Amino acid sequence: MRIHKYLLYLSILLIPVNLGKHFVLSEAYVNGRLIDYLVPAVFLPDILIVLTLLFWILGIKNPLKHLWLLISSEVSLTFGVLFLAAMFFAVLGSPMIVPAVYFFVRLIIYFLFCIYLFDTFDVKNDFEVVLKILSIQVLFLSLLAFGQWIKQGSVFNNYLVLGEQPYGYSTQNIIKENFFGVTKIPPHSLFRHPNAFGGYLSIVLVWLFYSFRKGRSPSILSLGAFLAGTISLFLTLSYMAWASFVFGLIAVFLLEKLNVTFRKILFLLSLLILISGFSLVFFEKIPIVSLQRRSDLMSASFSMFVEKPLFGIGVNNSTALMEKAQVDSNMARFPQPVHNIFMLLLAESGVLATLFFLLFLGTLSLKKGKFYLLGVTLVQIILLSSVDHYFLTAHQTSALMWLTFGLALIQFY
Repeated sequence: MRIHKYLLYLSILLIPVNLGKHFVLSEAYVNGRLIDYLVPAVFLPDILIVLTLLFWILGIKNPLKHLWLLISSEVSLTFGVLFLAAMFFAVLGSPMIVPAVYFFVRLIIYFLFCIYLFDTFDVKNDFEVVLKILSIQVLFLSLLAFGQWIKQGSVFNNYLVLGEQPYGYSTQNIIKENFFGVTKIPPHSLFRHPNAFGGYLSIVLVWLFYSFRKGRSPSILSLGAFLAGTISLFLTLSYMAWASFVFGLIAVFLLEKLNVTFRKILFLLSLLILISGFSLVFFEKIPIVSLQRRSDLMSASFSMFVEKPLFGIGVNNSTALMEKAQVDSNMARFPQPVHNIFMLLLAESGVLATLFFLLFLGTLSLKKGKFYLLGVTLVQIILLSSVDHYFLTAHQTSALMWLTFGLALIQFY
Protein backbone atom coordinates (compact mmCIF):
# COMPACT_ATOMS: atom_id res chain seq x y z
CA MET A 1 0.00 0.00 0.00
CA ARG A 2 1.25 3.47 -0.83
CA ILE A 3 2.28 5.76 2.00
CA HIS A 4 -0.43 8.31 1.19
CA LYS A 5 -3.10 5.71 1.96
CA TYR A 6 -1.78 5.11 5.49
CA LEU A 7 -1.59 8.87 5.97
CA LEU A 8 -5.20 9.17 4.79
CA TYR A 9 -6.37 6.69 7.43
CA LEU A 10 -4.36 8.48 10.12
CA SER A 11 -5.71 11.86 8.97
CA ILE A 12 -9.31 10.66 9.26
CA LEU A 13 -8.65 9.12 12.68
CA LEU A 14 -7.23 12.40 14.00
CA ILE A 15 -9.69 14.84 12.36
CA PRO A 16 -11.28 15.71 15.76
CA VAL A 17 -7.90 16.44 17.39
CA ASN A 18 -7.73 20.13 18.34
CA LEU A 19 -3.99 20.25 18.99
CA GLY A 20 -2.16 22.91 17.02
CA LYS A 21 0.14 25.90 17.06
CA HIS A 22 -1.64 29.26 17.34
CA PHE A 23 -0.06 32.49 16.10
CA VAL A 24 -1.57 35.36 18.10
CA LEU A 25 -0.99 38.50 16.02
CA SER A 26 -2.07 42.09 16.60
CA GLU A 27 -4.77 41.71 13.92
CA ALA A 28 -6.51 39.13 16.13
CA TYR A 29 -7.45 41.82 18.67
CA VAL A 30 -10.63 43.87 18.23
CA ASN A 31 -11.14 46.73 20.70
CA GLY A 32 -8.66 45.06 23.04
CA ARG A 33 -10.43 41.70 22.92
CA LEU A 34 -8.76 38.62 21.43
CA ILE A 35 -11.03 37.04 18.77
CA ASP A 36 -10.03 33.41 18.27
CA TYR A 37 -11.55 33.26 14.76
CA LEU A 38 -8.87 35.74 13.65
CA VAL A 39 -5.97 33.73 15.10
CA PRO A 40 -4.10 31.70 12.45
CA ALA A 41 -3.40 28.15 13.63
CA VAL A 42 -1.74 25.05 12.22
CA PHE A 43 -3.52 21.92 13.50
CA LEU A 44 -2.11 18.39 13.61
CA PRO A 45 -4.86 16.89 11.34
CA ASP A 46 -4.17 19.57 8.72
CA ILE A 47 -0.46 18.69 8.73
CA LEU A 48 -1.36 15.04 8.11
CA ILE A 49 -3.70 16.00 5.25
CA VAL A 50 -0.90 18.07 3.68
CA LEU A 51 1.48 15.09 4.00
CA THR A 52 -1.15 12.83 2.41
CA LEU A 53 -1.44 15.23 -0.53
CA LEU A 54 2.33 15.56 -0.82
CA PHE A 55 2.97 11.81 -1.07
CA TRP A 56 0.06 11.46 -3.51
CA ILE A 57 1.45 14.21 -5.77
CA LEU A 58 4.98 12.79 -5.59
CA GLY A 59 3.63 9.52 -6.97
CA ILE A 60 2.13 11.20 -10.05
CA LYS A 61 4.29 11.57 -13.14
CA ASN A 62 2.75 14.83 -14.34
CA PRO A 63 0.76 16.23 -11.40
CA LEU A 64 -0.49 19.45 -13.05
CA LYS A 65 -1.83 17.58 -16.08
CA HIS A 66 -3.32 14.92 -13.81
CA LEU A 67 -5.12 17.56 -11.71
CA TRP A 68 -6.38 19.30 -14.84
CA LEU A 69 -7.81 16.04 -16.21
CA LEU A 70 -9.54 15.29 -12.90
CA ILE A 71 -11.06 18.77 -12.61
CA SER A 72 -12.16 18.96 -16.24
CA SER A 73 -13.81 15.52 -16.01
CA GLU A 74 -16.15 16.57 -13.19
CA VAL A 75 -18.41 19.63 -13.40
CA SER A 76 -18.61 19.90 -9.58
CA LEU A 77 -14.83 20.31 -9.37
CA THR A 78 -14.95 22.94 -12.11
CA PHE A 79 -17.37 24.97 -10.00
CA GLY A 80 -15.08 24.32 -7.03
CA VAL A 81 -12.18 25.94 -8.87
CA LEU A 82 -14.36 28.93 -9.81
CA PHE A 83 -15.35 29.18 -6.14
CA LEU A 84 -11.69 29.37 -5.13
CA ALA A 85 -10.98 31.91 -7.88
CA ALA A 86 -13.75 34.19 -6.59
CA MET A 87 -12.47 33.69 -3.05
CA PHE A 88 -8.99 34.76 -4.21
CA PHE A 89 -10.28 38.16 -5.36
CA ALA A 90 -12.18 38.46 -2.07
CA VAL A 91 -8.91 37.82 -0.22
CA LEU A 92 -7.17 40.59 -2.17
CA GLY A 93 -9.80 43.07 -0.98
CA SER A 94 -9.71 42.00 2.66
CA PRO A 95 -8.73 44.79 5.09
CA MET A 96 -7.16 42.24 7.46
CA ILE A 97 -5.03 40.20 5.09
CA VAL A 98 -3.44 37.65 7.47
CA PRO A 99 -6.70 36.01 8.67
CA ALA A 100 -7.95 36.07 5.07
CA VAL A 101 -4.87 34.36 3.61
CA TYR A 102 -4.86 31.81 6.43
CA PHE A 103 -8.50 30.88 5.77
CA PHE A 104 -7.94 30.73 1.99
CA VAL A 105 -4.86 28.48 2.23
CA ARG A 106 -6.73 26.03 4.45
CA LEU A 107 -9.62 26.06 1.97
CA ILE A 108 -7.25 25.17 -0.88
CA ILE A 109 -5.83 22.28 1.17
CA TYR A 110 -9.31 20.87 1.83
CA PHE A 111 -10.32 21.26 -1.82
CA LEU A 112 -7.20 19.35 -2.92
CA PHE A 113 -8.08 16.74 -0.29
CA CYS A 114 -11.49 16.44 -1.96
CA ILE A 115 -9.83 15.90 -5.36
CA TYR A 116 -7.43 13.38 -3.82
CA LEU A 117 -10.35 11.30 -2.53
CA PHE A 118 -12.04 11.48 -5.93
CA ASP A 119 -8.87 10.15 -7.55
CA THR A 120 -7.68 7.47 -5.12
CA PHE A 121 -10.47 6.31 -2.81
CA ASP A 122 -11.19 2.60 -3.25
CA VAL A 123 -14.83 2.14 -2.29
CA LYS A 124 -14.64 -1.62 -1.80
CA ASN A 125 -11.68 -1.58 0.57
CA ASP A 126 -11.22 1.93 1.91
CA PHE A 127 -14.73 2.62 3.17
CA GLU A 128 -14.70 -0.48 5.38
CA VAL A 129 -11.46 0.72 6.95
CA VAL A 130 -12.88 4.22 7.37
CA LEU A 131 -15.92 2.84 9.23
CA LYS A 132 -13.63 0.99 11.67
CA ILE A 133 -11.57 4.15 12.15
CA LEU A 134 -14.71 6.19 12.83
CA SER A 135 -15.89 3.60 15.36
CA ILE A 136 -12.63 3.96 17.31
CA GLN A 137 -12.83 7.74 17.00
CA VAL A 138 -16.44 8.02 18.20
CA LEU A 139 -15.80 5.65 21.11
CA PHE A 140 -12.86 7.75 22.34
CA LEU A 141 -14.71 11.06 21.87
CA SER A 142 -17.69 9.65 23.76
CA LEU A 143 -15.64 8.33 26.69
CA LEU A 144 -14.01 11.75 26.98
CA ALA A 145 -17.46 13.37 26.81
CA PHE A 146 -18.77 11.10 29.61
CA GLY A 147 -15.85 12.14 31.79
CA GLN A 148 -16.51 15.82 31.07
CA TRP A 149 -20.21 15.42 31.87
CA ILE A 150 -19.46 13.75 35.22
CA LYS A 151 -16.75 16.24 36.11
CA GLN A 152 -18.62 19.22 34.62
CA GLY A 153 -15.37 20.39 33.13
CA SER A 154 -12.43 19.22 31.07
CA VAL A 155 -10.97 15.85 32.07
CA PHE A 156 -7.27 16.56 31.53
CA ASN A 157 -7.55 20.36 31.89
CA ASN A 158 -4.56 20.64 29.60
CA TYR A 159 -4.70 21.79 26.00
CA LEU A 160 -1.63 19.68 25.18
CA VAL A 161 -3.67 16.47 25.61
CA LEU A 162 -5.09 16.23 22.07
CA GLY A 163 -6.18 19.87 22.28
CA GLU A 164 -8.90 19.37 24.88
CA GLN A 165 -10.15 22.83 25.77
CA PRO A 166 -9.65 23.54 29.52
CA TYR A 167 -12.94 24.63 31.06
CA GLY A 168 -14.98 24.39 34.24
CA TYR A 169 -18.15 25.71 35.81
CA SER A 170 -16.56 29.10 36.55
CA THR A 171 -15.06 29.57 33.07
CA GLN A 172 -16.22 32.86 31.57
CA ASN A 173 -18.89 32.53 28.82
CA ILE A 174 -18.96 28.73 29.11
CA ILE A 175 -22.14 27.19 27.69
CA LYS A 176 -24.66 26.17 30.37
CA GLU A 177 -28.00 24.48 29.69
CA ASN A 178 -31.05 23.44 31.69
CA PHE A 179 -31.09 19.64 32.01
CA PHE A 180 -34.33 18.52 33.70
CA GLY A 181 -34.22 21.48 36.06
CA VAL A 182 -30.48 21.28 36.75
CA THR A 183 -27.89 23.61 35.19
CA LYS A 184 -25.33 21.54 33.29
CA ILE A 185 -22.34 22.16 31.03
CA PRO A 186 -22.73 20.01 27.89
CA PRO A 187 -19.58 18.06 26.95
CA HIS A 188 -17.22 19.57 24.38
CA SER A 189 -15.03 16.48 23.91
CA LEU A 190 -12.20 17.78 21.66
CA PHE A 191 -14.34 20.48 20.04
CA ARG A 192 -14.60 24.19 20.88
CA HIS A 193 -18.37 24.06 21.32
CA PRO A 194 -20.95 21.34 22.17
CA ASN A 195 -22.90 22.22 19.01
CA ALA A 196 -19.90 21.41 16.82
CA PHE A 197 -19.37 18.14 18.71
CA GLY A 198 -23.05 17.28 18.27
CA GLY A 199 -23.03 18.15 14.58
CA TYR A 200 -19.98 15.98 13.98
CA LEU A 201 -21.55 13.02 15.81
CA SER A 202 -24.89 13.40 14.01
CA ILE A 203 -23.18 12.72 10.68
CA VAL A 204 -20.67 10.05 11.65
CA LEU A 205 -23.28 8.07 13.62
CA VAL A 206 -25.54 7.95 10.54
CA TRP A 207 -22.62 6.48 8.58
CA LEU A 208 -22.25 3.76 11.21
CA PHE A 209 -26.01 3.13 11.22
CA TYR A 210 -25.99 2.80 7.43
CA SER A 211 -23.30 0.13 7.65
CA PHE A 212 -25.65 -1.88 9.90
CA ARG A 213 -28.46 -1.48 7.38
CA LYS A 214 -26.31 -2.93 4.60
CA GLY A 215 -26.72 -6.39 6.08
CA ARG A 216 -23.41 -6.57 7.89
CA SER A 217 -23.36 -8.00 11.39
CA PRO A 218 -22.14 -5.08 13.52
CA SER A 219 -18.97 -5.73 15.47
CA ILE A 220 -18.83 -5.11 19.21
CA LEU A 221 -16.63 -2.08 18.44
CA SER A 222 -19.02 -0.46 15.94
CA LEU A 223 -22.13 -1.23 17.97
CA GLY A 224 -20.51 0.06 21.17
CA ALA A 225 -19.36 3.20 19.37
CA PHE A 226 -22.85 3.81 17.98
CA LEU A 227 -24.51 3.44 21.38
CA ALA A 228 -21.89 5.54 23.20
CA GLY A 229 -21.99 8.17 20.46
CA THR A 230 -25.79 8.39 20.59
CA ILE A 231 -25.66 9.00 24.36
CA SER A 232 -22.94 11.62 23.87
CA LEU A 233 -25.02 13.31 21.18
CA PHE A 234 -27.94 13.52 23.62
CA LEU A 235 -25.69 15.03 26.31
CA THR A 236 -24.54 17.83 23.97
CA LEU A 237 -28.08 19.25 24.30
CA SER A 238 -27.69 20.48 20.72
CA TYR A 239 -31.22 20.44 19.36
CA MET A 240 -30.28 20.93 15.71
CA ALA A 241 -27.73 18.12 15.95
CA TRP A 242 -30.50 15.92 17.36
CA ALA A 243 -32.73 16.92 14.43
CA SER A 244 -29.93 16.18 11.94
CA PHE A 245 -29.36 12.75 13.50
CA VAL A 246 -33.06 11.79 13.53
CA PHE A 247 -33.44 12.95 9.93
CA GLY A 248 -30.39 10.90 8.93
CA LEU A 249 -31.72 7.74 10.58
CA ILE A 250 -35.15 8.07 8.93
CA ALA A 251 -33.66 8.92 5.54
CA VAL A 252 -31.23 5.99 5.62
CA PHE A 253 -34.09 3.68 6.60
CA LEU A 254 -36.17 4.84 3.61
CA LEU A 255 -33.55 5.56 0.97
CA GLU A 256 -33.33 2.16 -0.68
CA LYS A 257 -37.12 1.92 -1.00
CA LEU A 258 -37.45 5.28 -2.81
CA ASN A 259 -34.43 4.83 -5.10
CA VAL A 260 -34.18 7.54 -7.81
CA THR A 261 -37.09 9.55 -6.42
CA PHE A 262 -35.14 9.89 -3.20
CA ARG A 263 -32.38 11.88 -4.88
CA LYS A 264 -34.90 14.43 -6.18
CA ILE A 265 -36.51 14.66 -2.76
CA LEU A 266 -33.11 15.31 -1.17
CA PHE A 267 -32.34 18.07 -3.65
CA LEU A 268 -35.68 19.84 -3.09
CA LEU A 269 -35.34 19.42 0.68
CA SER A 270 -31.85 20.92 0.58
CA LEU A 271 -33.14 23.88 -1.42
CA LEU A 272 -36.00 24.44 1.04
CA ILE A 273 -33.67 24.26 4.06
CA LEU A 274 -31.17 26.63 2.45
CA ILE A 275 -33.84 29.25 1.70
CA SER A 276 -35.45 28.83 5.12
CA GLY A 277 -32.11 29.44 6.83
CA PHE A 278 -32.21 33.10 5.79
CA SER A 279 -35.56 33.52 7.58
CA LEU A 280 -33.63 33.83 10.86
CA VAL A 281 -33.42 37.54 10.12
CA PHE A 282 -37.13 37.82 10.97
CA PHE A 283 -36.80 36.17 14.41
CA GLU A 284 -35.66 39.39 16.09
CA LYS A 285 -38.89 39.84 18.10
CA ILE A 286 -39.13 36.25 19.37
CA PRO A 287 -38.36 36.28 23.14
CA ILE A 288 -35.63 33.63 22.93
CA VAL A 289 -32.13 35.04 23.40
CA SER A 290 -30.35 32.55 21.10
CA LEU A 291 -32.79 33.25 18.24
CA GLN A 292 -32.59 37.01 18.77
CA ARG A 293 -28.80 36.83 18.74
CA ARG A 294 -28.78 34.78 15.53
CA SER A 295 -31.24 37.21 13.95
CA ASP A 296 -29.06 40.14 14.96
CA LEU A 297 -25.95 38.53 13.45
CA MET A 298 -27.91 37.79 10.26
CA SER A 299 -29.05 41.42 9.97
CA ALA A 300 -25.53 42.72 10.57
CA SER A 301 -24.09 40.32 7.99
CA PHE A 302 -26.71 41.36 5.44
CA SER A 303 -25.64 44.98 5.97
CA MET A 304 -22.04 43.94 5.27
CA PHE A 305 -23.12 42.17 2.08
CA VAL A 306 -25.07 45.20 0.83
CA GLU A 307 -21.99 47.35 1.45
CA LYS A 308 -19.76 45.18 -0.79
CA PRO A 309 -21.90 42.65 -2.69
CA LEU A 310 -19.43 41.50 -5.36
CA PHE A 311 -16.43 40.30 -3.32
CA GLY A 312 -17.57 40.89 0.25
CA ILE A 313 -16.06 42.82 3.15
CA GLY A 314 -13.11 40.43 3.50
CA VAL A 315 -12.53 36.71 3.86
CA ASN A 316 -12.58 35.67 7.54
CA ASN A 317 -12.93 39.35 8.48
CA SER A 318 -16.56 39.60 9.59
CA THR A 319 -15.87 39.09 13.31
CA ALA A 320 -13.55 42.09 13.26
CA LEU A 321 -16.31 44.27 11.76
CA MET A 322 -19.35 42.72 13.45
CA GLU A 323 -19.60 45.23 16.32
CA LYS A 324 -19.67 48.17 13.89
CA ALA A 325 -22.37 46.45 11.84
CA GLN A 326 -24.47 45.90 14.99
CA VAL A 327 -24.69 49.63 15.72
CA ASP A 328 -28.53 49.66 15.54
CA SER A 329 -28.88 46.53 17.65
CA ASN A 330 -30.23 46.34 21.19
CA MET A 331 -28.39 43.06 21.76
CA ALA A 332 -25.10 42.83 23.63
CA ARG A 333 -22.14 42.98 21.28
CA PHE A 334 -21.36 39.48 20.04
CA PRO A 335 -18.28 39.32 17.77
CA GLN A 336 -18.94 35.92 16.23
CA PRO A 337 -19.56 34.86 12.64
CA VAL A 338 -23.19 34.76 11.53
CA HIS A 339 -24.75 31.36 12.28
CA ASN A 340 -25.32 30.49 8.63
CA ILE A 341 -22.38 29.64 6.36
CA PHE A 342 -24.19 30.81 3.21
CA MET A 343 -24.82 34.26 4.70
CA LEU A 344 -21.25 34.19 6.01
CA LEU A 345 -19.94 33.56 2.49
CA LEU A 346 -22.13 36.34 1.08
CA ALA A 347 -20.92 38.85 3.66
CA GLU A 348 -17.22 37.96 3.59
CA SER A 349 -16.65 36.74 0.01
CA GLY A 350 -19.50 38.19 -2.03
CA VAL A 351 -22.14 36.92 -4.39
CA LEU A 352 -19.80 35.26 -6.92
CA ALA A 353 -18.05 32.99 -4.41
CA THR A 354 -21.38 32.07 -2.83
CA LEU A 355 -22.97 31.33 -6.20
CA PHE A 356 -20.13 29.03 -7.27
CA PHE A 357 -20.20 27.25 -3.91
CA LEU A 358 -23.95 26.65 -4.27
CA LEU A 359 -23.43 25.37 -7.82
CA PHE A 360 -20.74 23.04 -6.48
CA LEU A 361 -23.22 21.69 -3.91
CA GLY A 362 -26.07 21.55 -6.43
CA THR A 363 -24.15 19.56 -9.02
CA LEU A 364 -23.08 17.12 -6.30
CA SER A 365 -26.72 16.68 -5.27
CA LEU A 366 -27.89 16.05 -8.84
CA LYS A 367 -25.23 13.51 -9.81
CA LYS A 368 -26.50 10.37 -11.46
CA GLY A 369 -25.79 6.90 -10.15
CA LYS A 370 -25.86 5.50 -6.65
CA PHE A 371 -25.95 8.45 -4.32
CA TYR A 372 -27.71 7.48 -1.15
CA LEU A 373 -25.71 7.84 2.06
CA LEU A 374 -23.67 10.84 0.93
CA GLY A 375 -26.85 12.49 -0.35
CA VAL A 376 -28.30 12.21 3.15
CA THR A 377 -25.08 13.63 4.61
CA LEU A 378 -25.20 16.61 2.26
CA VAL A 379 -28.69 17.47 3.48
CA GLN A 380 -27.48 17.15 7.09
CA ILE A 381 -24.59 19.52 6.36
CA ILE A 382 -26.91 22.05 4.68
CA LEU A 383 -29.34 21.82 7.62
CA LEU A 384 -26.64 22.37 10.24
CA SER A 385 -24.90 25.03 8.13
CA SER A 386 -28.14 27.02 7.95
CA VAL A 387 -28.19 27.49 11.73
CA ASP A 388 -24.47 27.54 12.64
CA HIS A 389 -21.08 28.42 11.19
CA TYR A 390 -18.73 25.64 12.35
CA PHE A 391 -18.54 23.83 8.99
CA LEU A 392 -16.58 26.83 7.72
CA THR A 393 -14.89 28.13 10.87
CA ALA A 394 -13.81 24.96 12.76
CA HIS A 395 -11.14 22.74 11.25
CA GLN A 396 -12.67 19.44 12.48
CA THR A 397 -16.12 19.93 10.99
CA SER A 398 -14.71 21.65 7.90
CA ALA A 399 -12.49 18.63 7.22
CA LEU A 400 -15.49 16.33 7.66
CA MET A 401 -17.47 18.43 5.18
CA TRP A 402 -14.79 18.24 2.49
CA LEU A 403 -14.32 14.53 3.20
CA THR A 404 -18.04 14.15 2.45
CA PHE A 405 -17.69 16.16 -0.76
CA GLY A 406 -14.82 13.97 -1.93
CA LEU A 407 -16.72 10.73 -1.26
CA ALA A 408 -19.88 12.13 -2.86
CA LEU A 409 -17.93 12.68 -6.10
CA ILE A 410 -17.29 8.93 -6.32
CA GLN A 411 -21.05 8.17 -6.54
CA PHE A 412 -21.11 5.24 -4.17
CA TYR A 413 -23.66 4.06 -1.64
